[in-house]
Amino acid sequence: MSSSRQTEWLVVDADARVIGMVSVTDFGPKPATHARPPVVGGMATPFGIYLTTGSIRAGANDLALVATGALLFGLFLVAVLATESLGSWVKAYHLPLFWRDTFYQGLPVALFLLGLRSLPLAGTHAAEHKVVHALERSEPLEPEVVARMPRVHPRCGTNLAVGLSLLVGIAGAPWVQNFEIRLVTAAIVTLFFWKPLGNLAQFFVTTKPPNRRQIANGIAVAQALLKTYRETGYEPTSAFRRLLMSGLLQVSAGATLAFVLGRLILAQFGIAIEL
Repeated sequence: MSSSRQTEWLVVDADARVIGMVSVTDFGPKPATHARPPVVGGMATPFGIYLTTGSIRAGANDLALVATGALLFGLFLVAVLATESLGSWVKAYHLPLFWRDTFYQGLPVALFLLGLRSLPLAGTHAAEHKVVHALERSEPLEPEVVARMPRVHPRCGTNLAVGLSLLVGIAGAPWVQNFEIRLVTAAIVTLFFWKPLGNLAQFFVTTKPPNRRQIANGIAVAQALLKTYRETGYEPTSAFRRLLMSGLLQVSAGATLAFVLGRLILAQFGIAIEL
């Protein structure tokens, strides 16, 4: 049974009973293994990628997160203003009420999504997803490896936004007078379609193929996060700290600030719009 090419051997006791197996790799040095956080969250900002484990963070700072909220609201405001500028065209054609409502409610969303897809932020968003996939799969943080990771991530906020839009849109639309029927239908449709539609929205709207610079930024931020994680280890975190680390409060603050400033600026020009 012996062979110069044999790489594995059975281990037996004094009674010739098999008690284990060894291979050539057991006699050499083991590759270094480094702890990685099991779950990583993140956000894309105009100034780079933000990553967090819920207790530690790396990458973009709080001002960048605030700027993200301001940018998103500013983009939506531009979409609303563009829609309002086409209002005279809609009135000239005397469209039925249903189509007018569809125009004023649907076009701002469509323009917002098109604008979002065209911004570099969509590429940064994709790079963030890719590097999070690499971290959670314990893949090497190398450009070629990270670039192969999926652009779609199951925990992306896009999925939640799509789910909420489905629930509110179907329940609020007057397609049936009975509100209970609308609500139950909305809940069922949302339950089955929020993830598939959210994944499609991620792929076609909120992300686009990242460039090398965006991938490199994601890797650098991930390496910084891992360095801190290995130095501090796992730390129990309160719910409030997790919320603060998520970046949602900072983004909301930026959107609120942009809303207030936008209303003030529009008021100076005598422009009144519904937001």
